[in-house]
Amino acid sequence: MPPLGFAFGDLHGTASDEQIVESNVLQHKSALASAITLGDLGGRSAADLNAGVLADARVPASNVTQHQGALTLTKSQISDFGGPYLPLSGGVLTGRVTGSAGLYVKNSVIAAGGQSAGDLTLLGNIYDRNCLAICDKRGGSITASFTGAGSGNSLSLLVNGNNDFGYILGTDNTTTQFQIVCDVGELQGNYGNAYWHPFVQYRLTPSNPATYYNSIVVEIAADSEGPWYKPPGGQWETSDYANNQSAEALWIGADAVPTGLPLYQWRYCRFTFSDRIEDAGYGSKASVWIQQIGLRHKFEPFSRSLFRADGGTIYGDTEITGKLTVSDLDLSGLPTSDPAVAGKPWNNAGVVTVSAG
Repeated sequence: MPPLGFAFGDLHGTASDEQIVESNVLQHKSALASAITLGDLGGRSAADLNAGVLADARVPASNVTQHQGALTLTKSQISDFGGPYLPLSGGVLTGRVTGSAGLYVKNSVIAAGGQSAGDLTLLGNIYDRNCLAICDKRGGSITASFTGAGSGNSLSLLVNGNNDFGYILGTDNTTTQFQIVCDVGELQGNYGNAYWHPFVQYRLTPSNPATYYNSIVVEIAADSEGPWYKPPGGQWETSDYANNQSAEALWIGADAVPTGLPLYQWRYCRFTFSDRIEDAGYGSKASVWIQQIGLRHKFEPFSRSLFRADGGTIYGDTEITGKLTVSDLDLSGLPTSDPAVAGKPWNNAGVVTVSAG
């Protein structure tokens, strides 16, 4: 029988699987990919999706907020956190803020380490209750000594309780350490509470180069030759001043008892500075600028000013601008001849006379 003549257009019905080869489908693969949408998937589940990107409209807000509890982030996971963390609650600090130098609260109140939370006597001006205040005006002195090059200048300004400053001059890399010793002129009592804490405030400003000594040790003694005493455990010392500041440029030691101090009495306080740091770009590398130093006690007189009256003696220059009432005045020490200095009194045969100069 001769072959039948027909075309595929003449075929009706359904071809069996073996009549459709794989290449018949794959030749139209690209057309299928562009034509099929997510809507064409019908009953496909989310588990079947392993590629591609969902359009924003396909992801409602509830898909994210339902897992809000799992979205907790720590500051270490945030690359642009941008600054120190403060434990805040309603705008009020609720925790202890510690760490490296770099966080300062203007007009903040500074407390000493180890101080009782209920003890407010050492809060406020850091220069108040300083046992070393104006020690050179109270029959004592303030001196500096050096291992290597250096000299002290205006050292009395280090303990005057003002915002001026003294400085150490002529230091260099041979100056491995220097010591400042304050003699307060007499043995100091402990007011029944033998706790003191030291402080050192350099004259430094953030981000500005300077020369300073990073290690500080404070000790006290009853005699200028020692022995010297300090509390255990490094409470009156730091080996890293730069990263142990209670406020800008200010290091405060702990409120502590010096071990072994006889009768808890002392007269001399020694500050030892070592581990020299020279910041690059600083033009006056030989100079070390210090604002104030001190050793504070909670019962020390609140604020010594320009003079101290003790036992009938006033140390230092005194200017009285108001009325002076004296119940007993002894002028037996006046010179008996005219000093020839205008305004100076003298004993002129029993008559107090003011010199005309």
